[in-house]
Amino acid sequence: MKKELIVFILILFLTGINLTAQNPYIQHFTTEDGLPSNTVYPIIKDSKYFLWFGTDAGVARYDGNEFTCFSKKDGLNSNEIIVIKEDLLGRIWFFNFNGTMNFFYQNKIYNYLNAPFLDSLKSKHFFTDFYQDTDETIYFYSFQSFEIISLNNQSQVRKYLLPSERKILNGYERATMNVKFISGSTDHGILLYTAEGLYALHDFSDTLCLISDTIGYAYAFKINEDKYLLKEDYYTDSTKVFFEYADKKIGAPKRYTLDCNIVITSAFETKDSILWLATIDKGVFLLKNQSILNHINIREAQGVILWKEKDYAK
Repeated sequence: MKKELIVFILILFLTGINLTAQNPYIQHFTTEDGLPSNTVYPIIKDSKYFLWFGTDAGVARYDGNEFTCFSKKDGLNSNEIIVIKEDLLGRIWFFNFNGTMNFFYQNKIYNYLNAPFLDSLKSKHFFTDFYQDTDETIYFYSFQSFEIISLNNQSQVRKYLLPSERKILNGYERATMNVKFISGSTDHGILLYTAEGLYALHDFSDTLCLISDTIGYAYAFKINEDKYLLKEDYYTDSTKVFFEYADKKIGAPKRYTLDCNIVITSAFETKDSILWLATIDKGVFLLKNQSILNHINIREAQGVILWKEKDYAK
């Protein structure tokens, strides 16, 4: 899905006063400023406070002053970068629309020529996320696929195919075993959050173990360093229901006064417990204690991230 976007930085001042009274300063970035394209998919902040922009013409790194751009001529397998994510070793992973993978590490782009194991990480559908365990093993997964692919710290690749099951949910027949989120568990190995329920998988040689089928999950957002926001897959009224995952456990459900049909693209939470939600069709919402504090009515907000203490990128 391509959306023509103008990327901008929103900087909020006077954080001690009511948000509804603030006047944000907007800084726009386009190709005139150094972006390779105005069609931007993901934006992330890495551990060194660089901003990374994935576009349909390559990837750009922003240091606060200027952009550095990379494309196929620099070693990328594709110029369409759908997801960007950093692992525990500091590698910046690029998930490509064509199902291939690259990563950037120590000022160098890696592909299947200088990192042959990347050739085994191809997917029929581009990956949407990964989970990295404490032993540094990475588990790649896609919302569209039943396949999970692991990469250990010895660069060994293993694949696991989830059982394919379809059910009627919200009046539609659809696959329910697609993984929407993975987390670790000292008791169960890794936990797989699907629309079918919560499953455990100790090892790829094991069969899935059903932990709970009370709740199905639609997607998950990392809202701070220690917490994820899980969206319930099905609903019975017009509000959205979320669950917070923190300290390796799921909290009580939280009901937000948002239309259940709003499509949320990303989320994060500030230190003062304000939850920012970016939506594809209704702008950006700021919530606290499950109530709306502010609404920024912008078009097609593909994402929102915390850059520095008071900076927000969309």
